[in-house]
Amino acid sequence: MRLQLIAILLSLVSLAGLPQRRGNTASIRATPDTSIGIMHFAVGGMNPCGAVNLDYGDGVAVTYTIRELPVSQSHEYTRVGDYTVRARGVGNCDGTATTSVRITSVRPQPPPPPQQQLPPVRGQQPEAVPRQAIRFAEMDRNGDQIITRSEWNGSSTSFNVHDWNGDGRLSGDEVRVGAPPVSTGRGRQSGDFNDWSDARFRQLDQNRDNRISPSEWRFDIEDFIRVDRNRDNMLSANEFALGDIDDDRGDRFDDLDLNRDNRVDGREWHGSLEAFRWLDRNNDGWLSRFEGVGTEQPSRSFPGWGSGGSSERGVTVVVTSQQSWTDTGITVRAGDPLLIRANGVIQFSGKSSDVAEPDGARGRRATDQAPLPNIVIGALIGRVGNSRPFLVGSDSQGLRAPRDGRLYLGVNDDIMRDNRGEFRVILNTGRGGSQ
Repeated sequence: MRLQLIAILLSLVSLAGLPQRRGNTASIRATPDTSIGIMHFAVGGMNPCGAVNLDYGDGVAVTYTIRELPVSQSHEYTRVGDYTVRARGVGNCDGTATTSVRITSVRPQPPPPPQQQLPPVRGQQPEAVPRQAIRFAEMDRNGDQIITRSEWNGSSTSFNVHDWNGDGRLSGDEVRVGAPPVSTGRGRQSGDFNDWSDARFRQLDQNRDNRISPSEWRFDIEDFIRVDRNRDNMLSANEFALGDIDDDRGDRFDDLDLNRDNRVDGREWHGSLEAFRWLDRNNDGWLSRFEGVGTEQPSRSFPGWGSGGSSERGVTVVVTSQQSWTDTGITVRAGDPLLIRANGVIQFSGKSSDVAEPDGARGRRATDQAPLPNIVIGALIGRVGNSRPFLVGSDSQGLRAPRDGRLYLGVNDDIMRDNRGEFRVILNTGRGGSQ
């Protein structure tokens, strides 16, 4: 017995002395979105690799905890120029890879906040007091803190939304960050929600859970999406309140989209950079109609949504791409119409280029192991109970429940663990459904 124990101990000591397998960072590839200074970086190499440090060359370096290589990250530059980017393995990962990028255009940056002024020293001339930060500062070409129609970079309808007193210029509270809007009956403002007070929040919060759900919100869905900063499909009191982050609530996607290309880029956006970033869910540098309005259709209403409300309440469900099926909480009957509108972008593999909208990745057929192998990969699909799955897509016109049971939604893919992103789905069964 003693000899056996000695042999086991010698074996353990021998194994402990063996070198542990390590990964290696071997390559980095950059894909530009030069219109606003965003670069997408794909880092490749050999696993295991639990962390990668990316030095973007502009003074920003971030260590990312990852599952495995390859991995993709995006970074926005704020100045034009040439940069050397380095990817370095960290922890159980060795190796360094570099690449060079050239930034030729960046998003307009907000003005710096005013600096606190110290009392002047006796005998010295006091320095000029810096201008106060205002909304739409990048349009204020003459620096008088007044935005005239000739300075306004946007549509006339959008200008009227912000010109509360109708004097043909934006000044005072109209350009003060966090100032409450004034309802004057002008332009689009009169028909849209514009009371962001604490009292109005408490009034809308019907079940008193200190948040506003989609079923409690009976106004334009575009404002709901704009204000929902953490994208949890609920409005907290902090999100509801007007703060120092300008999300340009009240300004409509169709009025911001000056060139009518069905998207809003940094030059068309009127709010702050922080708000643009939380709306830009897939970090591609522009806001699609999906991200800004909740639909690709140039219509402001869904079933159950709108300024006038409806007897049929829409239910919003977030369908994650990392699990096979999401319970909608809705029980349907055979033949019920399924009125579904979906938006969002998911990544259905470890490659950043493998992306799909609710209608799926065009030209990319799903694998034989997917729930629906004969249609495109990544599409939004559904099932009732354990019935055969069916295609939903971004617009389910004409779709009816095949049987009685619980409605589930999912993504047409067989391997979920390497997916990223989610679909936002607004659902109405035509008769209201049941929880």
